[in-house]
Amino acid sequence: MLTWVVVALAILVLVPLDPGVRVGDFEPTPYTGKVNPSPNYMIQDHYFQSGDLHCHGWLYLPLPNSTEDASSSNNNNNEKLPVVIMASGFGEQKDFFGFDVYAEEFVSRGFAVFLFDYRNFGASKGHPRNLVSPKRHVQDWQSAIDYITTATINKSNNNNSNGTITVDSQRIGLWGMSFGGGHVLTVASQRQNDTRIVGVVAQAPFLKTSASTKKSSKKRGKLGKFRLLLAGLQDAARGYMGLPPVVIPILGIKGQLAMMPSTPKNLEAYLAQQPTLKLGGWRNQAPTRGLLELKFYCPMESVRQNPPRIPVFLVSGTRDAVCPSHVIEQVHQLLPQSQVITRNASHLEIMGPDHAPQVGQKMANFFEDCFR
Repeated sequence: MLTWVVVALAILVLVPLDPGVRVGDFEPTPYTGKVNPSPNYMIQDHYFQSGDLHCHGWLYLPLPNSTEDASSSNNNNNEKLPVVIMASGFGEQKDFFGFDVYAEEFVSRGFAVFLFDYRNFGASKGHPRNLVSPKRHVQDWQSAIDYITTATINKSNNNNSNGTITVDSQRIGLWGMSFGGGHVLTVASQRQNDTRIVGVVAQAPFLKTSASTKKSSKKRGKLGKFRLLLAGLQDAARGYMGLPPVVIPILGIKGQLAMMPSTPKNLEAYLAQQPTLKLGGWRNQAPTRGLLELKFYCPMESVRQNPPRIPVFLVSGTRDAVCPSHVIEQVHQLLPQSQVITRNASHLEIMGPDHAPQVGQKMANFFEDCFR
C-alpha cells in the first residue's frame, strides 16, 4: 500500500495533471546591447554579482551641456553624480515601456540612473526564467546599491575614455513600481540607518498580499486557490529535484489559471507595454513556486516595524485594484516624511502616456529636493 502511495505522489509531482499548467523553461536569447540614440545621455551595460548570479543593469549618464541648468547642484560636469536606482514590478523587466520615460526624465535633470533586472529576468542570468522571488529581489536591490555606489565608471563605452566619474554614494534615490515599489520600501526599512539613501519613490506599491489578491481570490474560488497551491507545491518539489518548472501565465484572463487574473482589455494593455523584441526572449509565464513565497511577503509590516526616516514619495491610482489607494494611504500615515499623489488611473494605466510624463516630472522634482 505504501508503495502505491509513493508512486502516486511521484506521478503527481513529475506529471502535473492540471490542464491550466504546463511544464518547461526557456533559454534566454543572447543580449546584444541597447541602442542609445540620444545626444543628451549615454547608456552603459553593467553586470553585478547578486547571490551566486550576475544581474544586468543599464547605467544612464548625462552628457555635458545636456541640460539647460548646467550650473545647478546636479551639474552634468560634476564628477560625482547623484544616482536613482530603479527596477521593475511583478514579472516585468527594464525594457518594458514606461521605465525609459522615468529614466530619461531623471537623467535630464543631471542624475545618473541605474535601471536593473532581477536575476532570472531580461539580460540577467539565472534559471528558471521569470522566477518571482521577493527574497531574491530584495537581495538584488541590496547588491545593486552596493555595486553602483562603489563602481568606477568610464566616461565612454570604449577603452579610449577621457577619464572616469563616480556615483555620489551620499546621494542615492530608490525608485520602484508595483512589486518594485514594495521592494524599495522594504529596503529602505532594512537600511534605516544608511544615511546614503536620501529619498524613495514608490509608485502603486505592492504592500501586502491580502490587499492585492482579495478580488482575484474571490474570482478564483476555493477550487482555483487549491489548484494554485498544488501547482506551487509541485513546482517547489520539482525545483528541489532539479526538474523543469511548472509554469502558468503571469497575467491571464478570467477563468485561466494565472498569477494575476485580469480582463481581456487589461491583458491587451499589459502586452502593449512591452517591446516587440524583449530582453532575454521574455514570455508571459512564471514558475508557480513563487506564489508560496509571496504569501509571506509584506512590505507594509516592514514599514510598520522600521519606518524609514527619509522623504518618501507615494503614487496611487483611484482605480487600482492590484495595489489599492486606501492601503497606500495607510503607509502614508506611517511615514512622517511622506507625501502622496493620487491619479485617476488603474494599475496599468499609471505607467502609460496619460500619466507617466507628468508624474515623472513630479518625481524628478522630489529627487532634486532630496539631492540638495
